[in-house]
Amino acid sequence: MRRLHYKNRQKEQLSFEEVGKEIAKKCRGVPLAAKALGSLMCLKNQKSEWSFIRDCAMWDLMGHEDGAGILSALRLSYEYLPTHLKQCFAYCSIFPKGYRINKNTLICLWMAEGFLPSSENMPPEEVGNGYFIELLWLSFFQNVRRDFDGNMVEFDMHDLVHDLAKSVAGVDCLTTDLARNLSVASLICLLNLEALILKQCNHLTQLPAEIRKLVNLKHLDIYGCTSLNMLPGGIGQMRSLQTLPIYIVSNTAGSDISELQRLDLHGELMIKNLENLSNDICAKNANLKGKKHIRFLKLIWEQVEEMETRENVERVVESLQPNSDLRKLHIEGYIGANFPSWSMTTYLVHIGELSLLKCHRCVEVPQLGKLPFLEVLTVDGMDSAMYFCGSYGEMDSAIHFASLKQLTLRNMPCLLECISKESQFRDRLLWTWDFEVLVHYGCHNIILEKGIQSLQFLQYASLSDCRNLTTLPMTMQHLTFLRTLHIWSCSEMYMLPEWLGDLVSLRELELWYCENLSSLPESVKKLTKLQFLSIWGCPNLGLRCKKDVGEDWHNIKHIPFIKINDPYIQAMTGN
Repeated sequence: MRRLHYKNRQKEQLSFEEVGKEIAKKCRGVPLAAKALGSLMCLKNQKSEWSFIRDCAMWDLMGHEDGAGILSALRLSYEYLPTHLKQCFAYCSIFPKGYRINKNTLICLWMAEGFLPSSENMPPEEVGNGYFIELLWLSFFQNVRRDFDGNMVEFDMHDLVHDLAKSVAGVDCLTTDLARNLSVASLICLLNLEALILKQCNHLTQLPAEIRKLVNLKHLDIYGCTSLNMLPGGIGQMRSLQTLPIYIVSNTAGSDISELQRLDLHGELMIKNLENLSNDICAKNANLKGKKHIRFLKLIWEQVEEMETRENVERVVESLQPNSDLRKLHIEGYIGANFPSWSMTTYLVHIGELSLLKCHRCVEVPQLGKLPFLEVLTVDGMDSAMYFCGSYGEMDSAIHFASLKQLTLRNMPCLLECISKESQFRDRLLWTWDFEVLVHYGCHNIILEKGIQSLQFLQYASLSDCRNLTTLPMTMQHLTFLRTLHIWSCSEMYMLPEWLGDLVSLRELELWYCENLSSLPESVKKLTKLQFLSIWGCPNLGLRCKKDVGEDWHNIKHIPFIKINDPYIQAMTGN
């Protein structure tokens, strides 16, 4: 507790420390209690405030039995929260105990409840993120998991903290486990129910038709309900609904995507089974363009058999135009030959993440270079595309992938180059891309030499199934920021260049299923930051790197962790 309090202070009066010690005793040696109170005390600058907390009657009201110290500490921390954080914390009681809560989902729920004010200077999502960080700092949240980029993704609550949330939330919350013989249908009588979280209920096959009677329901989370293949008719009558992460298009009577028209949905929306939608008028009536609060849209087609659907799919996707403030877009299984016009311009000016998966018939990738905020781009399974940036002779903007950090190109067997030979902006593009992540997989014909020299800040590179690659392209020699290099299934690669030792920031190197790779260069000894080497399915190389006796062992023995065909042959744990 003292460490947390003195984090931003160098000099404090001894009297503060004396009061702090007395408060610490009341925590009875429980780390969570000490951390919660320490975070609270860090915000208190007056000795009188410390003394008030020490002498608070709540310590006695909670009793003296085991666990009372932590309950008192947590309750005190809650009582000192500002009102806006109190309601956000109490709302978390809707989740079951031990549940891993998605941070963005929680912020969307807060936003839908009206807990997050917005202004011109700060959107509500940023306000919610600030609230989350405050509650995390105050130890109400714990066990945060981060994604590849370091962003906080999900977390949980200590069981005692969850108990506190339920106690302060009162009777307005019902949390139940449907796996324990309680059906969704039994909840229909709860007409004032506002949140129904069915996330990851894998055995849930249908929702009751009467669910439309829950007119006060604001949040219906069916994400991860893999057995659910249709939604009941009447969803459109649930006018209070703001959270519906998945809408399933069915070919049964009574199923109509037009029901989305009057719903003011927030956050994420995935529309599945679009192969069942062949009427572009119904698609337009869904009014995705008017849903200003949708930030992440997924459009997914499964196997398409009907010729009529194939013929109408381009009109359908044109009518599914989202709002221009969209931040993430995922299109999967689209079987049209052309992407919709709204994706070929700068209409989606705020888009930050874009995924185009299994769009097998599309020849032309949308004009993406002018999107100023695009950071993550994934193109996978575009069998017909030959050039990543096509012949856009009309491009005249000064912005070309200005914010792009991660580019993934997978399963594009016809891809020849990242930039077409006809592009008049080829040279300028080569010198303006500052990626941190580059992934090539299944792009058998790509000419890597013509684009990599521009990626001087690249930190992660994965080259997979590049069948024509015999060695690393010379242009990679200058990637001095590269930390991770994966080379998988490059069957024609027979050597690694001596300049590999110039990649001075390299920390992880994986060489998998490169059957013709027979040795490592002497310069590997120069890679003093290399911490992990994994070799799998490279029979000749595996023999040369055998511990103590292999011909290349002297080049790699400085690497702390080495795996060959799964088992560690070296693992230095340090002192």
